[in-house]
Amino acid sequence: MLATLKILWNSLKMALQELRVNKVRTFLSLLGITIGIFCIIAVFAATESLENNVRKEVASLGSNVIYIQKWPWGGGPDMPWWKYVSNRFLTWVENRAFGLNLSEFHTGYRAYTAEALQSMNLATNSDKFIFDQEVVAQAVTLGLKITEIAVPTRYFPQASSASFLQSSRYGLSILYLVMKYGLHKSGIRRSRQFESLSRRYRIEKRAGLSRAV
Repeated sequence: MLATLKILWNSLKMALQELRVNKVRTFLSLLGITIGIFCIIAVFAATESLENNVRKEVASLGSNVIYIQKWPWGGGPDMPWWKYVSNRFLTWVENRAFGLNLSEFHTGYRAYTAEALQSMNLATNSDKFIFDQEVVAQAVTLGLKITEIAVPTRYFPQASSASFLQSSRYGLSILYLVMKYGLHKSGIRRSRQFESLSRRYRIEKRAGLSRAV
């Protein structure tokens, strides 16, 4: 034990002696460490501030669903005519069916609040391209507010990997979804896909309590 303490003491004395002899190197080392620590603190502070600003901006929109779209509509010079025409037609159909006025439904980014996602029956949705449109239909059915933010972009052939056959299936799937939504909304044929999860759980919970009583 004493031998260990003696080794530590000698090592400490040697370190202090080196620091006294090489004052410039010691100062530069401490300066580098200090600058590094301040840089890390600054990065964390800037990141936290940016996150808070983004949260405030999103909250100020007062929306449950935010769309970031490619156009306010002009299309793109490299976009195949059949994609442009079908896109505009399907967008018109969905706007009429859902009571919205979005410039475009089929590209761009989406942002959802946690409350919105928790209220949707996402397990009933497809795992294909139609998933985004099913979420839109669910959001409209639940009365969630949707906001669109348009940003300028450029279309190029490599931007879409969907072939003509895949695009055709996608378009037919949207028309089927719109029909199913219309039947649900009119009450002709109700679908669990468009029901609020929170509402359904409350109903099932009350039914379970009634059976227990």
